[in-house]
Amino acid sequence: MFCFPFPAQFELHSIGETQKESPRAITSNTTRMNQCRIVVQESHRYALAVSRKDTRPMSSPLLSTKLHIPQVRTARVLRPHLIKCLQQGLVQKLTLISAPAGYGKTTLLCEWLAVCGQTTAWVSLDQGDNDPGRFWAYILSALQGAFSSVSSTLPDILTSPNRSPNETLITELINELDKLPQPLILVLDDYHIIETQAIHDGLSYLLEHAPHHFHLVIATRADPPLPLARLRARSDMLELRLTDLRFTLQEAADFLNHTMGLQISPADVARITTRTEGWIAGLQIAALSMQNTDDISGFITAFTGSHHYIFDYLLEEILARQPLEIRSFLLYTSILDQLTTPLCDALFNGEKTRSSSVILEELEHSNLFIVPLDHEHRWYRYHSLFAELLRGYLQQNNPGQIPILHARAGAWFEEQGLIPDAIRHSLAAGEWERVLRLISANVFALLEQSELNTVARELDSLTSEKSRARPWLLIGRAWLAAYTGQLSTIEPILNMAESEISGIDSQVDQQTLGGYIATIRAYAGWIGDKRDIAVRAAREALECLPATDRLMRCQAATLLGLSLNDLNACAKAFEQALVYAREISVSHVTIFAHACWAFMLVRQGRLREAHAACHEAMRLAQSGSPRQPLPTLSHVYATMSLVLFEWNDLEGAIRYAKEAVDLARRWEQADALHFAYTNLGEALFAYGDTAGAFDILRQEWQVAHRTSPWFESITITQEVRWYLAQDNLEAALQRLRLAQVEVGESSGIPLTSIQIFIAQKQYAKALTLVAPILEDLDKRASGYELMRALIWQALAYHGLRQEAQALASLRHALTLAAPEGYVRSFIGAGAALISLLNQARALGIEPDYVDKLLASVERRDRLQSAEAVPASRLVEPLSEREMGVLKLLAQGFPDKKIAETLVIARETVHKHLKNIYGKLGVHSRTEAILRARELGLL
Repeated sequence: MFCFPFPAQFELHSIGETQKESPRAITSNTTRMNQCRIVVQESHRYALAVSRKDTRPMSSPLLSTKLHIPQVRTARVLRPHLIKCLQQGLVQKLTLISAPAGYGKTTLLCEWLAVCGQTTAWVSLDQGDNDPGRFWAYILSALQGAFSSVSSTLPDILTSPNRSPNETLITELINELDKLPQPLILVLDDYHIIETQAIHDGLSYLLEHAPHHFHLVIATRADPPLPLARLRARSDMLELRLTDLRFTLQEAADFLNHTMGLQISPADVARITTRTEGWIAGLQIAALSMQNTDDISGFITAFTGSHHYIFDYLLEEILARQPLEIRSFLLYTSILDQLTTPLCDALFNGEKTRSSSVILEELEHSNLFIVPLDHEHRWYRYHSLFAELLRGYLQQNNPGQIPILHARAGAWFEEQGLIPDAIRHSLAAGEWERVLRLISANVFALLEQSELNTVARELDSLTSEKSRARPWLLIGRAWLAAYTGQLSTIEPILNMAESEISGIDSQVDQQTLGGYIATIRAYAGWIGDKRDIAVRAAREALECLPATDRLMRCQAATLLGLSLNDLNACAKAFEQALVYAREISVSHVTIFAHACWAFMLVRQGRLREAHAACHEAMRLAQSGSPRQPLPTLSHVYATMSLVLFEWNDLEGAIRYAKEAVDLARRWEQADALHFAYTNLGEALFAYGDTAGAFDILRQEWQVAHRTSPWFESITITQEVRWYLAQDNLEAALQRLRLAQVEVGESSGIPLTSIQIFIAQKQYAKALTLVAPILEDLDKRASGYELMRALIWQALAYHGLRQEAQALASLRHALTLAAPEGYVRSFIGAGAALISLLNQARALGIEPDYVDKLLASVERRDRLQSAEAVPASRLVEPLSEREMGVLKLLAQGFPDKKIAETLVIARETVHKHLKNIYGKLGVHSRTEAILRARELGLL
């Protein structure tokens, strides 16, 4: 959620988805049914939450029942000609089963998979899977269920919440499929639900490049926007359509007389089959009615007319033959996407005599279009066609009951802490008071329970409604924009929210809403480096927000601390934020406050306290979210990386920085991601992985460029410092010229200017520039930056051969650094500072500490010497990156692990290995390691 500048770049301005199918249309009832259709995109969340008796808000877990191949009924119509066709189609890349609802697509697939003899991964798709991240998460989970060897790290790479997987990432998945030991079938059921072009594009790429032993099966009601013409022209696709799937006369006779237990004459079978045109679902609905009639021929004779008459008649016939209790249960519970006993009981509010668990079991045994969703049979759903018919009947015959039922469902979901579902049902009930209360009290809970882009789609659809809840929905949308770095879109959204405040009657609610708006403005001001605006907005928020809203007060106080220049004032604001944090449950807001406190301690030069504060934040986050780490921990991990970097624990620093990057990518929070990239790049550069560091720098720049000029400045100064560390002054100056950044007193990057002047041997200019900076840093208690500025002052004096003044500045820096154990700031400052350290040792200045620093220098030099390849023994030396690959190879790392560690693609690892083998004159990993040891490389 935030991006701290790496202290070495500190500048004055920046301190701081058979029986699931519904019809395409039901003519006369279509409009009514669409009006009462409730789309619940994330209903799987409450299924898992309640089955585990966990009433806390969930973080969108995957519903395992979507990955189960539906059970094949024992009484069914065998279709060997279609099974044979599907089996023969395995030599092609794709099997497409495309037909309207009710033609047995899923049943046929289940029947075939039971006998095909190949490993299968299955995903039943739903509306929520239009989120690319969720779609690929289900695909990966299904693949891992089929083959445990599929990499467990792919989900983190492929399911980034706010972006579509690109070809490079899909390639990682294809490479995993290529390594599978045997053929695999992946089935995507109900693919017609998918509308997101990015998913279609990714699947097209997967189809184009998938290995020969991978076969994709798509069951859909409409042809998907995939390259079907090309696949058809290449004979790479098997197609089964309506004419293939509809029942023949023999199949209809088997179904009606054997599966459904009727005794229908061949003539009547022919008549009903003709009238339904072999539509399996229509035959099933007719059969259910015919089970209870003595005049089957008369029933079939009356079974004529347009679809909507048939549906209305059959629906009434089925319902009319059920007991009143069952009829009411079916109609009332049809408003739900998924059913479970407590929820169904809540809909009736004590108005029925039997428990819903008994009725649900009876419905299942009676085969009344109900499907169990778990092995324990706690959760069910209706056949979607049956549910739509029930909803249409309820809308036609008892519309006044619908809002009452939705209101009861909304209350139940609220009690379970499942806020998004509570809001949807409350909206359907027209309960705007509840909607307003739920949204205003749970803006952050809504963000935490779902992937950011899923919430964004929901908020965008809801904010089109004119209601008193709309300002709060706009607040949620503004937070999304802020977290993802879309700064230019924040103010227009907030202006819309402000224009609708007058529609809120309560003065307290108006003031609270104003406090939220001010907090978002403070966040945007901080990210945009508009510190005065951020401070004013944060203070306004604290004045407006009620004392009971500790969550948002915690956020506002944290933002105030981040925006103040004086660290003593920052500390007071952060201390107040932590008071609020301790009074509420752990959330990303409270962990954010702890992370900011830890980073402030770093800026004050209190590394040991910062280290302890990071561990405390990790402990709190684990206690509040034990199943899955909160993305906001990224801030904590990045700060820990910084502390370890200063203590010269570069491997630890790299490890924590990589964890920070991984967590920040989950929400794609611009500030957190930039901060994590900055620290990872710094640690990699110090570790000697220059190529890896510049790879990270390029990713860091992408985030900075789309977010904030402040972030751009941080990234530019980091790049310039690296060029200076490589003695490449011209590259550093060229980078500044390209960025149109001046060097000197008027520069917005004074510390970088000092380093440029020293590299140019303009030591007097450096001293002139550093003096006021030291005074300001001392006044604001910025211990870390003060110590680093003193080091540069010492180097400037040393350049002028004013050794006494140089040693005085160094003594001051050492006095500040010794208690906290700083290492990297000294040994990374160059050879001139090492010379000064040797003089300081001779004079007895902080002798124990200086000895520790010089010992670190000697250890570093020995390692670099050991890693140097004797030019006389190799025709071409190994590059720094190749040396990094070689070291990991010697530790037994596989290609995948090497790629992860070095943050590069596996193809790049293969390229480096080929180069290493060629330069060492070997042909295997073992030979490479042995040869490297002979040469003293390892």
